[in-house]
Amino acid sequence: MRKIFSSLCVGLLVTAFIGGWASRVLAADAKKLSMSIVHADDSVMHIAAKRWAELINQYTEGRYAVEVFTNDVLANGDQVKCMEMVQRGDIDMSFIPASIAGLVDVNLSSVIVPFLWKDVETIDKTLDPDSPVFKIFADGLLEKNLVALAFIELGYRQLTNNIRPVRTPDDMKGMKIRVANSPVFQEALRAFGANATGLSFTELFTALQQNALDGEENPVVAIIIPNKFYEVQKYLTVWDYVYEPLLPMLSKKLYDSLSDADKEAFRRSCKEVIVEHRQSVRAQDAEGLEFLKAQGMDVIVLTPEERQVFKDKLANNYDKWFANYNPQLVQALLEANK
Repeated sequence: MRKIFSSLCVGLLVTAFIGGWASRVLAADAKKLSMSIVHADDSVMHIAAKRWAELINQYTEGRYAVEVFTNDVLANGDQVKCMEMVQRGDIDMSFIPASIAGLVDVNLSSVIVPFLWKDVETIDKTLDPDSPVFKIFADGLLEKNLVALAFIELGYRQLTNNIRPVRTPDDMKGMKIRVANSPVFQEALRAFGANATGLSFTELFTALQQNALDGEENPVVAIIIPNKFYEVQKYLTVWDYVYEPLLPMLSKKLYDSLSDADKEAFRRSCKEVIVEHRQSVRAQDAEGLEFLKAQGMDVIVLTPEERQVFKDKLANNYDKWFANYNPQLVQALLEANK
């Protein structure tokens, strides 16, 4: 099963890049740019980042050469620090999670409200880079010196732990669960009875291995598998509680330096990548769960009724969360998810 899953990833990688490498323009005077992502080497997000870098080089006729740095090494593994470095122009580009972007523009946290989205078709339409909803996000981030070009698929965040199978909120009581640095995530898990703990992503595997933490919540294909959390976690609960996309971003300093033609090249290449990437990630979802089962994980898939029990636990949180966001944005999101 490991070989099958690895072959699938490699196949997608080859398919994505074979055209790009053939047409790449290697200009001696290409301006070198840095792109930092928190994800591991050859993860699906690394593949997407490299694909974007390849298309930027191609569509700017070799004027820009982007080097991709994994594991946020330019920011010592700190996603918040990485975003701040992009704001200052110390890093040129990044994929910033919506939860992290929400720390500088609270409206981004609306995307990650638990159990908000009714289906992926609604997500794709509502978060399209040409949609009115995306414009609200982009305008807010521009004020923070961040140029957001789109949303890119990371997938639904699923729960893993090393204590017991989780089917109800009661099963989570007392568990020490690592969550990203987002008040929405932290408040949601506390409502379920867990002890929500913040920790740098780069420290997470070791903390799970040493039983300093009981569990974590992340997307299967983009995070859990490439980071081998199945080696230190026994149980996976597929609950689709949060859909968290990333935002391909440029520093405003870089964006302002681009010609109009190159700005369009960056946008065009980004749009192509998000479509390719979305298709590949969703195609791997089922294979990912089978792979985790083959590694010995106990995979629990919640029914709609079981998911509703978790959602009901958050009844007192929704008004509080939505009160923080642009009313026009809230109306659009709720209308889309009727």
